[in-house]
Amino acid sequence: MVSLEGGDASVVRGTAGYAIVPGMTVYGLLSVINAEGGNDDTSYGLGAEYQTEDYGIALQYKTFDDADLDILTLAGFYGFGASTVYGFATDLDYDSFDDDDTYYALGYKYDAAAFEVNVATAWYEGDFDTGLTAIGGEYNATQDFTVLASVVSTNEDYLDDGVLTIGGRYALNDSTSLEANYGTAFGDIDGDGFSLALTFETGARRLRVMDQVEDFASDTTPLLDITTPLFDILN
Repeated sequence: MVSLEGGDASVVRGTAGYAIVPGMTVYGLLSVINAEGGNDDTSYGLGAEYQTEDYGIALQYKTFDDADLDILTLAGFYGFGASTVYGFATDLDYDSFDDDDTYYALGYKYDAAAFEVNVATAWYEGDFDTGLTAIGGEYNATQDFTVLASVVSTNEDYLDDGVLTIGGRYALNDSTSLEANYGTAFGDIDGDGFSLALTFETGARRLRVMDQVEDFASDTTPLLDITTPLFDILN
């Protein structure tokens, strides 16, 4: 759940997949969005992916009921040592408009033992200045507590306008963590945001390629859905 000045929003997502051969999976997905102000929507989708320990690539199609929108996304990543490069291309087909939109994103993440740095940029086709660039970092202050910080700004005049966030993540135990972040806008942008997340993970799991690319992008800022919608390939 995400809260901003003026309203709350919740998103519930689910996926089910089948491994055709080792590394190759097809899947279906469902997403339900409930937001104050009547901005509710339900979406469905299909996807196929192939991944190994070092890289992955996926193609996904998604359609929204109320928004009259179809989305086709190609995403992938490649890891080498402590580094990972990732990116995606997304085509938006609006049923109620003649023009379609295509946008792209590229990112680089460096994950060391005590710290992590992640840089990503996204832009619409034909005009890099219309996009955004985000820089996020983490530092393990103690075994259980991690300091988080990020900045998001426009490509045209970087750091003139944007959103700065700071927060922390505390490991309650080996499988549960609590994360809180506060974001404030600067420049000509006005607003504040707050996110609170309780995460529980247990057992082995295998993330879809789309999930992994989304996670890489979300590491640049905790307020992903609000401050950097260009990076959000799942919504």
